[in-house]
Order: sequence, then structure tokens, then C-alpha cells
Amino acid sequence: RANQKTGGNFHYQYNFVTQNLDPTDNQVRNVGALWGMTLCHQHYVFVRGSSTGDNSSGKNQSEDDDDDDMVQELQDGIDLALEFFMKTLIPGQREGTLLVEYPNSHGLSQTGTNAILAL
Repeated sequence: RANQKTGGNFHYQYNFVTQNLDPTDNQVRNVGALWGMTLCHQHYVFVRGSSTGDNSSGKNQSEDDDDDDMVQELQDGIDLALEFFMKTLIPGQREGTLLVEYPNSHGLSQTGTNAILAL
């Protein structure tokens, strides 16, 4: 979440030579960052058993608390990013469908953005 903007989208590219964030924006990379966060959340909740009260992992209480904090931070970031993307939805070409109209996309909805958000 360190690279998540207050609006919910992300800084996703850092130039290590100039030590600057790239100011450009890419909707597919932004929704990809959201997808990555959801995969991490899924791993910690379902695979590792964090936030379940199940201590069968053999970890001590401090490690469980760290995992719970990470899961909550991931959840907060996911919620913020979903809120960002929900604001971009417009009616699709067929009744009952929605498409992402990303800010400054000039009315173009990219297939990759819609596909990743649907995951």
C-alpha cells in the first residue's frame, strides 16, 4: 500500500536511476496492482489461515498478530482501489453490462482493464 494513491489507484513504476516515480498512468497496470493485492489477501486468509483464530500453523502470537495486521492493511487497500474503480464504471454496449471508463482515457475502455477487474 505504500505506493497506493489517496484516490485508490497506484504509483506503479519507479526509476531507480533518477530516483523518481514515473508520473504516467496506465489503467491496466493499476487494475493489475489491485489484482495482486487480492491474491496476497487470499493467500494470507485462505492458505495461511490468518484472521481465522486457528493457531495450527505453529506460529507464535506475535507472528499471528503481524499477519492479521497485514491482512487488514491489504483489505483496506483493496477496498480503496475497488472504490476507485467502481467510480469509473459506465453502462456497457449490452443491457446489464458495465465497462471501465478510466480517467483521461478519452472514452476508451481497454479490454485488459475490464478483464482483470472482472477477476
